Amino acid sequence: MKIAMNLLEAIPYAPKSEMMAKSLAGEIYAFARNQEELNRWHVAALRYFTKWQGFGPLRALYCQMFEPADGVYPTIAFEVDGKTTTAMPGFSEAEKLAAYQEQELAVRSQQIERYQHLIETAGAEANHFPLPDVKRLPAAPERARGAAAG
Repeated sequence: MKIAMNLLEAIPYAPKSEMMAKSLAGEIYAFARNQEELNRWHVAALRYFTKWQGFGPLRALYCQMFEPADGVYPTIAFEVDGKTTTAMPGFSEAEKLAAYQEQELAVRSQQIERYQHLIETAGAEANHFPLPDVKRLPAAPERARGAAAG
């Protein structure tokens, strides 16, 4: 209930009644899975919503960040910079994918730098890729070669 009251007080034009806070709290606890996700969603909602748009966009924001506990995924149109969209800035699939790829690139770049440093410090005496001794197979008999060709 505290998070619901906080949202209603912080979002401009939101209804401020206790009944509305109880309704919002009921909605929130229907889709929120745990306190950590709820806290992260609360911060994002306070940052994103500059005016009250109803329950739907709050649920949609949660669903774009996390999997809802009740399994309900709303499809809602938002107005962002005068254009109608179904994804909030920073939470679209393309933006999430780009952020993930950027993070992966940073991790792999660090790994490459670490490996390069290891190679440089090991010097020439390091045998990085030791190859096993190879025993050659005996040549195939003439009969077998002729049968394979024919």
